[in-house]
Amino acid sequence: MVDFEYYAWRLQLLLSVLFAVNVARVAGRKGRQPVGAALLMLLFANGWPVVWAAVGRGIGLAFRVNENARVTMERAFGFGGLMFGVAVTYAIVGCWKAGRPMSP
Repeated sequence: MVDFEYYAWRLQLLLSVLFAVNVARVAGRKGRQPVGAALLMLLFANGWPVVWAAVGRGIGLAFRVNENARVTMERAFGFGGLMFGVAVTYAIVGCWKAGRPMSP
């Protein structure tokens, strides 16, 4: 049986790979390490949702909401974690110093 979690995981994987390709292109144009930028994106875009989902679960448990509300909070915080990881990666890559001199 395929449910929402299956499609949500696929969507998260697809988005993180697309963002990784995009940040690698940006990093390459700016003279930074594109492979490092892509790996950082994949790490942050798939790692932060786990942390934020745990935060959402903890908040739901602290306020003793029902099961449906807790699961909804967990999912919403998890997708927020994906966007947080993407934003942090773009900020880090934007602040990196160039690894090699840029040609004019």
